[in-house]
Amino acid sequence: MLILADESVYLASESTFSRVLRDEGQAAHRRRAKKPRAVRPPTTRSAGAPRQVWCWDMTYLPAIVLGVWFHLYLIPGLYSRTIVGWEVPATDDSVHAAHLVLRTALAEGIATMLTKPVLHGDNSSTLKATTVLAMPYCRA
Repeated sequence: MLILADESVYLASESTFSRVLRDEGQAAHRRRAKKPRAVRPPTTRSAGAPRQVWCWDMTYLPAIVLGVWFHLYLIPGLYSRTIVGWEVPATDDSVHAAHLVLRTALAEGIATMLTKPVLHGDNSSTLKATTVLAMPYCRA
C-alpha cells in the first residue's frame, strides 16, 4: 500500500477505508495502551442568591525582581461577584489555601448556615489538596 501511495496510486479515500474497517469489525482499539475512557462532563453550578456558590482560583503576580512571583488566592461569590476572601502569600502551598478558606468561612458566618456554600475551583494541585477538601465549612 505504501508503494502505491508513493506512486500516487490511490485505491480509496481515508473515509472509505475507515468505513470498510468499521463494517468488518476491524476498527477496534488494538494497541497495548489502555482504551480511551469516557470523560464525565464538568459539573455546572448556578447561584440564585448570595453565599450559595463560591469560586476560587490562584494566579501569579510578578514581583519587581525578575523570576520572583507572588500568588494571589481569590474567592469571589458567584452570584454577586463580590470578593469574599483573598490572600497574597509568597509561596504556592495548600496550607495557605486551607487557611484562606477557613478565615473566609469564619468571616462570612458559614458555620451558622444550614446549607453550606459550594466551593468551586479548577483542578490545580493546590486547590484540590486534601487539607482544603477536608474543610468542614464548604462543600467541594
